[in-house]
Parts: sequence; structure tokens; C-alpha cells
Amino acid sequence: MDKLLRFVAIVLCCFACSQNEQSPQEGDFYIRFKVDGQFYEYEVSSHPAVFFYDANLSMYHGSVLVPRPGSDGTKDFIQIIVRNESEIKVGETYHMQDAILANSVPLPRINLTWANPEGLVYNAVLLKSSYPGLSIANDAQVKYTEIGPQIIRGEFSGIVIGPNLASSSNPQLHITDGEFKLKRGGA
Repeated sequence: MDKLLRFVAIVLCCFACSQNEQSPQEGDFYIRFKVDGQFYEYEVSSHPAVFFYDANLSMYHGSVLVPRPGSDGTKDFIQIIVRNESEIKVGETYHMQDAILANSVPLPRINLTWANPEGLVYNAVLLKSSYPGLSIANDAQVKYTEIGPQIIRGEFSGIVIGPNLASSSNPQLHITDGEFKLKRGGA
């Protein structure tokens, strides 16, 4: 009987440990990417990915806003917004320049914004089709690789332009090798 009790205790302990391993820990969440080859990684403790349906615009949204720890909200952050006519799906690559209609107005499918550590803000938010006379280089792609009840994973890249200075030329920055693992939040 004593051996049976020890065996049951060991099985219960192993089961409890395996349950703990499956639940995500705070330090497990991140967003990482390169900007013109320079690597950035933001550990995420409290900024979840949010999915919701906007009935007023008849579209689904996937939204991520991640400040680097210590950021005051005016610098050192990244934001990704994906809009779609149907629920956002795993494995589908969304393209910024594939416009989505909101009350008959074309919008970019993706908005990608990055503020560098000095507070200079770069965006990919302009549709080339809306400004045919301008040479617009901004673009973005997002692919969700996991959308679960607790975790969202994905990949992203883009070309952001800015900052909006008095100069007639805005520099382009290439965001590459972007990936994220974030807690899924409710909306």
C-alpha cells in the first residue's frame, strides 16, 4: 500500500509539473526584429496581442503595441495593426498594400509603426494606390503562425519611412526577421 501511495504521489507530481510547463510564463513573451540589420528585442510582460471585430467598419483587427521596457510611450516601441474582412487566420500572409475597404474608403491592410530609442517615428501606413503620383516605398507583411487561446505567434517585415521632418526626403528603414510570441488579450 505504501508503494502504491508513493507511485500515485510521483504520478501526480509529474502531472502537475507538466501542467506548469505548458502554461506560458511572463518572461516567455517577446517581439524581436532587425532594423537595417541592427537587432532589437523587447521582452513583453504586460502588453498582449488583441483580436477583435469592429462592427462599425465590418472588419476584424489584430493589434500589437509593445514598448521596450523603460519606454515612456514616446520612443522605443513597435505597433502592428492588421485589418481583414474575415477572421485573421494562421498561415495566411497579410500584405499592407492589399487595401481593405472601410465604409467605401480604402485603407492599408497593415499599419506598422516603429519609434527608435531617440523617439524618431517611422511608419508604413500609406497605400500606393491612393497616391499614384508619389513614389511611396512603405510596405509591410504579417503572417500569424499560431493563434491560440493564450498565445499568439507570428512573423513580420516591412519598409517604414520617416520621421516626418521639414526635409523633402524621408529615410527608409528595412524591418526584417520580425517575430513575436505574445500573450493573447481580450477585447
